Amino acid sequence: MRPRVWRLETHVAKSDAMIRRLSLHLLPRRLAREWWRKAAQTDKLRLRKRAEASWWALALLCLIAAAACSRHTNPTVLFDSATKLFRQGEYPAAQEKAVLGYSKFQDQPGSEWSWKFRLQLAEIYLWTGKTAEADKLLAVAPPAQFRQLAIRYRILQSWLLFRRKKNAEAENELQAAAGQAQALGEWGLEADAEILLGSRLTTSDSSDAALHKALQISAERHLPFQETEALLNLGFKRYQRDFYGDAIPFFERAAELAKRMDFTEVRNMATQNAADCYREMGDVDRALTMHLEVARAEEKSGVPTTLSNAYIDLGTSYLVKQDAKRGIECFRKALLSVKASETPAQFVSSASSLAQALESTGALDEAERYNQQAFQICDRQNKEQLAELTLNRAAIAEDRMRYEEAISAYGEATDIGNGIPSLLWEANAGLGSVYAKTGNLPAASAHFEQALRVIEQNRADQLKRDYEITFLSTLIRFYQKYVSVLMSQGQVERAIEVADSSRASVLTESINGPGAVRSKLLVADVQRTAKRGNSVFLFYWLAPARSYLWVLTPGVVKTIELPDERAISQDVASYLSLLVNEKRDPLATANAVGSRLYRTLIEPAEAWLPPGTRVVIVPDGALHNLNFEMLLADKPQPHYWIQDVVVSVAPSLSILRGGIAARAGLQQSLLLLGNPEPVPGYPRLPQASLEVEDVKHHFPAARTTVYQGAAATVSRYRDAEPNRFSSIHFAAHGEANQQSPLDSAIILSPQANGFRLYARDVIDIPLNADLVTISACRGAGTRLLSGEGLVGFAWAFFQAGARNVVTSLWDVNDRTTAELMDNFYGRVQAGEPYANALRDAKLAMLESGNRKPYFWAPFQLYTRVAAQR
Repeated sequence: MRPRVWRLETHVAKSDAMIRRLSLHLLPRRLAREWWRKAAQTDKLRLRKRAEASWWALALLCLIAAAACSRHTNPTVLFDSATKLFRQGEYPAAQEKAVLGYSKFQDQPGSEWSWKFRLQLAEIYLWTGKTAEADKLLAVAPPAQFRQLAIRYRILQSWLLFRRKKNAEAENELQAAAGQAQALGEWGLEADAEILLGSRLTTSDSSDAALHKALQISAERHLPFQETEALLNLGFKRYQRDFYGDAIPFFERAAELAKRMDFTEVRNMATQNAADCYREMGDVDRALTMHLEVARAEEKSGVPTTLSNAYIDLGTSYLVKQDAKRGIECFRKALLSVKASETPAQFVSSASSLAQALESTGALDEAERYNQQAFQICDRQNKEQLAELTLNRAAIAEDRMRYEEAISAYGEATDIGNGIPSLLWEANAGLGSVYAKTGNLPAASAHFEQALRVIEQNRADQLKRDYEITFLSTLIRFYQKYVSVLMSQGQVERAIEVADSSRASVLTESINGPGAVRSKLLVADVQRTAKRGNSVFLFYWLAPARSYLWVLTPGVVKTIELPDERAISQDVASYLSLLVNEKRDPLATANAVGSRLYRTLIEPAEAWLPPGTRVVIVPDGALHNLNFEMLLADKPQPHYWIQDVVVSVAPSLSILRGGIAARAGLQQSLLLLGNPEPVPGYPRLPQASLEVEDVKHHFPAARTTVYQGAAATVSRYRDAEPNRFSSIHFAAHGEANQQSPLDSAIILSPQANGFRLYARDVIDIPLNADLVTISACRGAGTRLLSGEGLVGFAWAFFQAGARNVVTSLWDVNDRTTAELMDNFYGRVQAGEPYANALRDAKLAMLESGNRKPYFWAPFQLYTRVAAQR
């Protein structure tokens, strides 16, 4: 899908003077009743006192009744009540209050209250898409003596002018309104005018200037409603330019403020927009959760435009999750929620989304019908919507094998979408796909390359690292198509380069510097690395139609076709369930999956993998969850593959290019944090103290720093200057965060600033370590992201500067972990390379009778160094 964030058509909030409440009308009824009950039941009071109490209570109840009645007649209370309901998103109730007030003063055209309610009602109509009704109310301007109302009227009129496509007139009106409001000191009205102006200006600098001005006014004058709207629009402007990482902080600040102020509808909008950004960057699970929350809230409000947007966003997230049925249901609901005559832009968005979803399922006739309906009423000045509809038309033509028509439409979309990266890359990818189908492979490659340039430039513009690492995940299908085209042309090395560029570009660029990704000498560099390290690289690429294994040795680049992504993923899940959940030994139990995975993933490459070979696995997709060492080789008798080769894991091929030379000037030294104090949910690890003693024993005492018990805190890790140590070891609980991988944490001892050492914090603390060991639960990572692979602590410590990371794939056993670590460090001290030392420690455990992979297989060595020490 090509989801767009709903354009925020700004509320015109009320000035401070209009929202003051009379304390009389806020009299707490419950407290009064409670006071009366206690007074009436107090036996110790004298008769006179009881009579006085009864009299005062009766008077109080009368006052309450009068206050309740006055709520329906007092214009201040009625107006303020409508304003509050409006800001909370209770539009039908707000409209009811505004209609009541307007009807009361409708026959008094000289009354200020008549105009207040009239403009309030017009605003509600504009917001809820009832443009014709608002137009009638705004047909006449208020009398000149009502200067505040005159300014508000100009703002509402400009809103109407924008809807009539009279943008220049609307901008002039808003600038005049802002100037008048500033002269009168009506800061709320000035902020309203600047927000609406900033939301509509097309020039980025001018738009940002107006919105930042509104934000400053709102913050200085304590106008929280305008502040949330300014934040929303600042975020949306960045979303328009596909700067999703830049947009999220604005949306999250708006949502937080709206929640604090009980601005329910604004909070929904902010949450919805942030969710769209997360989805665009690949965090679909988080986006779906947020969209479901918003849709449920909007179903209660029943406002057509906001409900339609909620359904569109929810449907898009379902489609990204490959749940087409639910996605289409949501888009149908979105279309039924709005009328083309009332809100044409919203109708077009709904129809376009439905057409695209139907096209993706092969319902081409119905898709074309809805797309044509949208074309008929689409504003030709709205380049974004026009380009989306054109892309739909191109895709439908491609599906019908009308390739000339499809090429023409994709080309038209490229012209229309100029300056909108998400549309440009999709149009170029579409052209690449069509040219590939027609056999024009050079033209296909040219357009795929152009799409790739747009994608990588856009990724480079993202602000935050944790947004960058999810950005490429949503685009993985594009990479898969391009790799398929390159392989059909016989361009194997270029296919490997493109595949690797989708793998760990953010991490590689951070470590090796800009321009390191997609080197045209990548394969040659890897082959030199393989020769230097006496190793073989197994590079896996999983895709829906055709998967590949590329074997890279000093003199060979061999391509092996594999089954499709789904079949491999199912086998991996099945095998892990047997080994990890059921804790079974596949050698002692009849098991076809472990052998089938070996025959699929390893056996075709056996010719290049003689016993003792050092193998570097570069996994993809579900293979990140799999320790290849526990696959079952059949010959000469069934055994685990760990008995044949030495295995390590690399995030990508590119990352290895910067880590070949040995690090100099750092003596063998250890920073160890372990055996922390228990915290809620994380009891003490019984064997952690033993592990601490065993590990530190293998390092020189003078160059060993140990923090355990209450001293094993986050602050101690920071203050220890971890860049001074060659090895860092954690013996503690680990916490996986599925929704936000970089919020995964190592659980240390409690202190004032918390007890979690987050992966995102690890990244910002520089390291020189040759080895980091995380003897904790699920330290390797928590979530598979197609752009960066397994994201979590291995990624975080690489980013910080570590060269090798030993960590676990699943929750580890406390006792066997202490034994394994003691053996591992003993072998390292004896001079074995890390990969060999870890393998031999596992083999020792396996040969001692502890054969279940659950106990010996969770730990893996992740490396960015080709030649191990």
